[in-house]
Amino acid sequence: MRLEFTIEVNKSLSLDLLQLIPEKFRDSEIIKQLIEELNQLVGSWLDDTENLITLTDPYNAPAAYLKHLGSLINVKLLDTDDRTEAESRRELIDAVAWYKIKGTYEALHIIAGIVGYTLDIYDLYTDDYAAFHPVEWFVGNEDENPPEYDATYYKSPHFGLDVFLNYQYEATDSSEFPYLWKMPRLDQLIEYVEKVRPANTVPHFYLSIKPTIDPGSLEPNPWGESVIYDSGVIEPPVTQITGGIKTASWLGDAVDMYFDEGFLFDQEDQAFDQRTTLTGSITKWKIGTGHSYETNLERVTALKHPSGFALESVVEEGTSADLTITETADAVEILLIISDLTQDGITEAGLYEGDDLVVACLFPSIDVSSPAVLKITFTINSY
Repeated sequence: MRLEFTIEVNKSLSLDLLQLIPEKFRDSEIIKQLIEELNQLVGSWLDDTENLITLTDPYNAPAAYLKHLGSLINVKLLDTDDRTEAESRRELIDAVAWYKIKGTYEALHIIAGIVGYTLDIYDLYTDDYAAFHPVEWFVGNEDENPPEYDATYYKSPHFGLDVFLNYQYEATDSSEFPYLWKMPRLDQLIEYVEKVRPANTVPHFYLSIKPTIDPGSLEPNPWGESVIYDSGVIEPPVTQITGGIKTASWLGDAVDMYFDEGFLFDQEDQAFDQRTTLTGSITKWKIGTGHSYETNLERVTALKHPSGFALESVVEEGTSADLTITETADAVEILLIISDLTQDGITEAGLYEGDDLVVACLFPSIDVSSPAVLKITFTINSY
């Protein structure tokens, strides 16, 4: 019977074991060959033994050992195809930090850094323990509520985790396009949150995108001022933000400012510095799964197409009653929160005046399922 096997030898550390052999045998060629092999083999073993200390060092341990090192401190590293070695190493190194503050809200911020997501954390107020309203952390006197909530509301032990989708992941399968979110990522986040959340609290998860329309900062065409084609179709300005999110508007400026009589731009029935908000005529919204594109340029091209733009594959829609519109000095925010949604591959959203599309947004795909809630905040800046 003949056995064949391979031994990996590290020649960086070589020994001289011949001195351990009696002198009368040192002239034997067979002994010399054996000792030469043993020098390298034993030297390699000693070198590996010295390197064992690196296996407990999260900064220098080989990538293949990181998950085993994590198990020593009860840390299960996130395991996704697009996760890099550097991200896994950072996750392991930061684990001690969140262990020290486990059970506090601050631990959730540490988690955000570990998993590499942008998280906003909110208190949730309620008056019926059925509907919960996110509020930035508020500190007031006893029995004092945030200004927008009367005494019937109270802070619940529920809290909101808003995952801001602002990073475009590259698909590992060549047949797929880049994406903003896949649901296994939420499972991993939930697993971490359950380890560190304060006792007797209940997390609510939101997947949030923030399409922006900023005509005042746009360059001239093809990204800036609208162009009207011979067909009468308007080519809108397109705003691009991180994550491959592209937004176009046919509204014009979201807010018009007027000056009283005797100044430029005066208009009947409009007082000094009075504002007129064009977004008040929005009547409905839609989201869909059409316009799945591989590149950001293709999204822009679709929004500015000479024949016009329309959502391709609508899967959910509603009325203006679902929208919360907030005005500031410089912008209008239109908030849409869609609960109880289970849908893969969401890539488009639109706001409508009647049947006319006035704001459209294209983005890499988002998978949504319980317990996550989809949250879209359209920000329309003034000139």
